[in-house]
Amino acid sequence: MRSVVTRYAGHDNGVIAMRRPLVDFGVDVLALIDIVMDLEARFSIELDPDEILSWLTTADMVESVNAALSR
Repeated sequence: MRSVVTRYAGHDNGVIAMRRPLVDFGVDVLALIDIVMDLEARFSIELDPDEILSWLTTADMVESVNAALSR
């Protein structure tokens, strides 16, 4: 997940803390859309739009992907 956030965020030092807010890394709405599309393609899953809107941290993303993989 960290590599995905690093790729689409405006954050270039490669250090993504799991509990730090995504906005701190420069993740805006457009980057979030790209992240979601990447995760869905990478893991062959469909993420719940309501969960996506509640993401505040990378850890939240991990929880949603794990939940989608478990379905």
